[in-house]
Amino acid sequence: MLKKIRPPGGTFQHFQTYIKKQVLYKDESILLGLIFDCPLAITNNPTCPFNMIRSLVVQDRIRVISNMSGEERQRLLNLHLDCFEERVETNFSQL
Repeated sequence: MLKKIRPPGGTFQHFQTYIKKQVLYKDESILLGLIFDCPLAITNNPTCPFNMIRSLVVQDRIRVISNMSGEERQRLLNLHLDCFEERVETNFSQL
């Protein structure tokens, strides 16, 4: 489950480790939000990989994301970002 990460005191190497963990924490937070709804839910994408995850009960949704490797999470996040960008351009370019 998600844990609050406190900044370390000490060496630059500790600081680098802290920053890497913060990036993973942020990505996981975004993914956990996406298992509940899409920011562009008004234009549903039937090929969205989150649709399958959203069909699960909440505990299983969280479990799916928590059990993914960092690489799997990054791939899923990149799919979302690409889709989001394309859908914004397609649906809202006239605004």
